Amino acid sequence: MFSLSIRGLGLFAGPRLHNLARGAFLRRIRIFKGNMKALKDLLAEKAALEAAISGAHQKASQEALAQVHQLIAEFGFTAQQVFPWKPQVKKVAAKYLDEKSGATWTGRGKPPAWIVGKDRDDFLIERPEPADRAPFLAEMAAAAANRHR
Repeated sequence: MFSLSIRGLGLFAGPRLHNLARGAFLRRIRIFKGNMKALKDLLAEKAALEAAISGAHQKASQEALAQVHQLIAEFGFTAQQVFPWKPQVKKVAAKYLDEKSGATWTGRGKPPAWIVGKDRDDFLIERPEPADRAPFLAEMAAAAANRHR
């Protein structure tokens, strides 16, 4: 037997209130189960819709690609015309330097006025060592051995 005393009111609740509370609880469980069933149905519908959307997208993309191929064949477009791109410009390091003006030249293209008719070796940025000053093989081997110690 279930009894409930409500403070301040001096009321006593007997088995009838217990049955009402139990009935309300069972109704809520039935509603919850119904909602769970509805949720499962909705999730199944969502999965079906996502599959349909994916299939429709794939079909539309195949049709669009076929149309692009047909237009390229019809008008004879090249890849450069359809997908224009700029070739990457390779930066080349300067090879020659005019010490008076600070101007540099890579050695490609038309020579600038400051180097025309002059010995280009005088304007090299990285000048090679003279042949008589080049290190000997024995010196190079000794330097390498010292580095590994």
